[in-house]
Amino acid sequence: MVRPSDPLRITLTDLVSCGQGDTVVSILVDLNGFWTYENREVLVTASDGGGGSGAAASAADAASVPAAAATAADEDEDPADI
Repeated sequence: MVRPSDPLRITLTDLVSCGQGDTVVSILVDLNGFWTYENREVLVTASDGGGGSGAAASAADAASVPAAAATAADEDEDPADI
């Protein structure tokens, strides 16, 4: 992706000249940036209206299920039971 001039390090010049510097930095320093890059095909399919495959919808739903389940579990618990 970057093809640095020195294979042991990536310089700012390498990042600027490759044209993908923002993507590379996002992948390296931001978990959300890494996840977005890794799931870019699924995200494109989901933004197209889900035309064809149900995989995009199930992947998007899977990302939100743990948070929804945790919220529901918290609401059901009685503070005296904790």
